[in-house]
Amino acid sequence: MFVFIVPIKSSQVSNSWKQVCKLFERTLHSICQQNIQDFRVICVCHERPEIDFNHPAVSYLEVDFPVPYWNKKVFIRAENHDQCVDKGRKMWLGLAEAQKYNPDYVMFVDADDCISNKIVEFVQRQDPNHNGWFFERGYEYEEGNSQIYLRSQEFNQKCGTSYIFKFDLVFPQWVDFEAITRDYQRHQMFGKYLAEKGTPLSPLPFPGSIYMTDNQENIWLQKSFFTQKDRPLKEQIKFIAGDFYRKLKSQKLSEKIKQEFGLYSLKEKQKIAI
Repeated sequence: MFVFIVPIKSSQVSNSWKQVCKLFERTLHSICQQNIQDFRVICVCHERPEIDFNHPAVSYLEVDFPVPYWNKKVFIRAENHDQCVDKGRKMWLGLAEAQKYNPDYVMFVDADDCISNKIVEFVQRQDPNHNGWFFERGYEYEEGNSQIYLRSQEFNQKCGTSYIFKFDLVFPQWVDFEAITRDYQRHQMFGKYLAEKGTPLSPLPFPGSIYMTDNQENIWLQKSFFTQKDRPLKEQIKFIAGDFYRKLKSQKLSEKIKQEFGLYSLKEKQKIAI
């Protein structure tokens, strides 16, 4: 059994709850169009998102711990500690809930990203004792754009939706719930932790997910934050140069990519046959 875990931010810390729900619904569409339907999806939230999409593999775990403090002007993890702890707690509780399904592998999916429909099929064809995989390659996409950027190296250092773990390697021995800090949800820590344990991950041999950027609901790394006049000039220049390079190297958003990842425009909501 393969389990996807989706931590969802609270309506109380969103710019637009309606937008959060739209993004999340698209993410669910994307997850549930797997070529092989042997999976479960656990969505961990304070409030259940208001969406139309339903699937028998999807369940919701509603939490009752306090909603995190939110600073609307902060979009980087180092300065948004409470939201990061909130996400880490939801990830941990998702792992705890996953125990009932006796999963072989688990994957965290950010509630605005899209994933390849080949993931479950690929994993089922591998050695069942494999430690897991990280996504060396993946796409970056800005909402509404006709272009998409393929990051061919270290995608897992940019996007949280980029790891598949052997379940018994990450739970429960990783950390106690009360000991969770903002670092728990840092995707860069996952591979490092497992490598130090002598159980390294392997690169996934195809692009595994689409990292949605600048949709106004990311916890950090919004374009508007890095282009503010009060940010250090060096930081602004670095971001602008990187943004220019991505646009220069981007490719057309093809129908093939849309279909594989379940990507559709939020303005023209589509129904995907499952």
